[in-house]
Amino acid sequence: MSEKPGSGGGGPKKQWGVSPAVSLSKPGAKDVAATEVMNEVLVAEAPQASEEERQLHKTVFSLMSELVSEWGREYAFSSGLEEKGCHCELMAIGSARLGLQDPSSDIDCVVVAGHLISRDAFFKLFPVKLSERNDITNLNPVPQAAVPVIKMKCMDVDVDVLFCGLAHPMDGPLDPSDDTILCDMDEKSARSINGVRVSDAIKASVPNFDNFLGALRLIRGWARRRGVYSNALGYLGGVSWAILVARICQLFPHMCSSQLVVRFFRVYSRWNWDPSEGAVVLKHSEQRSGAGYQHHRVWCPPPKRTGGEQAFLPAVSPMAVITPAYPSMNSTFGVTGTTMTTLKMELERGAQIISAKGVDLSRRKNWESLIDPFHFFDYQKGGYKQFLQIEVVGASALSHKSAEGLVNSKIKPLLMKKMPEVAAEDNSKVPYRAWTGAIPLEDPTKEYPYCSALFVGLSIPTGIDLRPAVREFMERLGAELAAQMPEYKAGGMFDVRVRHVTLASLPDAVKGDSVKRKVELLPDDDNVNKKAKLTNCAFHPNAPSSYSICSRDDHRCVVKWKQQASLAFDSCTNSDWGTYCKVWLDVPVYFGIIKKADGSLCFDSVDDDCEGDAYLCDVKTTEPPTETTEAPNETTDAPTETTDAPTETSDAPTETTDAPTETSDAPTETTDAPTETTDAPTETTDAPTET
Repeated sequence: MSEKPGSGGGGPKKQWGVSPAVSLSKPGAKDVAATEVMNEVLVAEAPQASEEERQLHKTVFSLMSELVSEWGREYAFSSGLEEKGCHCELMAIGSARLGLQDPSSDIDCVVVAGHLISRDAFFKLFPVKLSERNDITNLNPVPQAAVPVIKMKCMDVDVDVLFCGLAHPMDGPLDPSDDTILCDMDEKSARSINGVRVSDAIKASVPNFDNFLGALRLIRGWARRRGVYSNALGYLGGVSWAILVARICQLFPHMCSSQLVVRFFRVYSRWNWDPSEGAVVLKHSEQRSGAGYQHHRVWCPPPKRTGGEQAFLPAVSPMAVITPAYPSMNSTFGVTGTTMTTLKMELERGAQIISAKGVDLSRRKNWESLIDPFHFFDYQKGGYKQFLQIEVVGASALSHKSAEGLVNSKIKPLLMKKMPEVAAEDNSKVPYRAWTGAIPLEDPTKEYPYCSALFVGLSIPTGIDLRPAVREFMERLGAELAAQMPEYKAGGMFDVRVRHVTLASLPDAVKGDSVKRKVELLPDDDNVNKKAKLTNCAFHPNAPSSYSICSRDDHRCVVKWKQQASLAFDSCTNSDWGTYCKVWLDVPVYFGIIKKADGSLCFDSVDDDCEGDAYLCDVKTTEPPTETTEAPNETTDAPTETTDAPTETSDAPTETTDAPTETSDAPTETTDAPTETTDAPTETTDAPTET
């Protein structure tokens, strides 16, 4: 902010931001009335947190703050260190610091620790203290993340705790806005404390904070409902949207919230987003020289393009929204060409609804139309008709949620960026659009108690081969999961599957109970109709003696029963899965087999209209099946597959012993999970598709 001389003897006028205001006009009675209508719509469509919820958040934050301070003192005492150098302070970041809370808000915060506390000590010891409390659940430290975090639920409120370690002793009270605290600070700590510094800088950059908050609430609600609120998927996160709104406040410093929203869409629907010319900044970037600051990189605009150059260099984001605190960074670094197109479409749509001349802002209908959700799963209303359905399943709530978050963060870098570059089949859409947020489902295979799905909408010409992209995604995702969650992967605590579904095949949770579920698995590369062959049969260690589990050439399992001809229907015996009895369940049922209302059986992932109840296993017979003695005759053509079968079954008990704490909530469901899940990548990596 700087002083500019006024004209006509009006005295000095403040300039907010890097350029003079576009308009200094003030709101009239109609504008104030329009703001009231806008707020009424927000209350109905995107409500804020209730007073009770706000008080709960305050209570949780106070408790966490006490625990952090207490742990710092305990660490100093147990380590024989000076208490001042181990002082810990908890600070809110993000929306919590800006005062934006809705019913689903979590609490994001950062522990700023004295210079004598290391990150390793914090992530090793602080979770131990947290685990002693009954009101803290789902405790999940993730020290290996780019920005290390401890995730948990405290009093049923989601809490994310980051860590920032100071590099030098503090002489007085901690001031997060003081750039000197970054001296010699490592990059992970600088990223963590940046959430505090950026939020405070945004607050200081706007002329009227209440008007800013009112406009930002509307924009956040609009972005979420239109599916463009997600850093992980290449859209914009909360910080980016806040900076964009703050810049409009600087350009129109006296306008009320409804006027700011109108200008938001009018300005950004016409904005030149070229990062070399159209970066959105709230203040001029600052540079710091001297020892201790060289490793903090400050964003600089890329060189201007010439006519013959490609639109953007591969490593450069197609837009730039710059954080206002040192070291300034591009908060939209994850935006891609495809998501940029989607953002432009949504901004233009918003401008047509709310910023066009003659629009009556006092009518609720106009505001409701603006934040009308994008009907991603309704083709008749502008959505998609083909999808990739990425299922994440888990044996416990914690393992499922952890895997879901990691998979969601990898969809953009490992899948979306690998898709074939094609023009969209429908000009009103982009060829690939990932939907923000996972949708809870019932596991289609009924193997796991926890299941959710992430979706990518497809609008591509017939014949485009997505199989290489999907296969590479699954291979690289498997490596990421094994590296970041080895205790879960080794114990078979979760699985990931990719399916191709059409509009009519969407799960009931997405389309409603009236829609019949029919999932199309992505075809195998070499032989879609390949039949599985039974190989070396051996009794499963946890199975009743009434049947044996036989390995197959695709390393899955099928069951042969004594006198179980009722299960020999074609869709099961000819499928790529076969079936088996899930003996670890309290009530054992067959994998994939459904008993319909008329008493007939169907196979869930193959048969149309396969709805009903899971089919109970027959475990009354105590004699081993006579069919197993003949199995070796069927495996003479596949000797290499049979050698692996004993290894898979003999290792199962070893794999499950590594995760006793995670499986304590559902021990009967997870003891045999390795048998099903260790080979899941084979099933899913071969599940690419043609759309």
